[in-house]
Amino acid sequence: MLCLDNHISWVKKRKIPAKQSCAKKFFKHKSTKMTVNNKGFTLTEIIVVIAIFFILVTISWVAFQRLQPSLQLGAVCSDLVSDLRYVQQLAISEQVNYGIDFSTTTNSYAIYRFATTTEQLSTKNLPAEISFCDLSGLTANTQAIFNPYGAVLNAGSICLQNRNNQTKIVDIRPSGFVRVQH
Repeated sequence: MLCLDNHISWVKKRKIPAKQSCAKKFFKHKSTKMTVNNKGFTLTEIIVVIAIFFILVTISWVAFQRLQPSLQLGAVCSDLVSDLRYVQQLAISEQVNYGIDFSTTTNSYAIYRFATTTEQLSTKNLPAEISFCDLSGLTANTQAIFNPYGAVLNAGSICLQNRNNQTKIVDIRPSGFVRVQH
């Protein structure tokens, strides 16, 4: 009772309206509301972001797996064209015949120097997913031989195929011009 009497006399001294109760006065400066801390992320937000990230990675992975055989076919085709042009430049610079012999059974090709003796310089294997699907018009149907003028002895084409049955054809013109047909 003493506390209440002291409070009433204190209220009268301060001229606080009588309507305001003791509890209201006590909690006047203290907030009963929770404050929101906007300085971090909640666990739910982090889990949602990680889930979205993994969904995007999965979609990208599937798209890449579908695109990968086509990209690999293009890369192998570009390598073959580069090797044909390299052999052509060797024939011109050394003034002897150079050529590439294609093997459909081993899916590989070898670079040769045809001078007084035939010398194999290197062999390249195609990736397991790529194969020769057709060789036509070349010398003995397997060789592209360039003379010292850069021309090919027999013009022809080389067809490469990937595991999805997509093909690219490398065309060798009589002048020695090498291009990829799209």
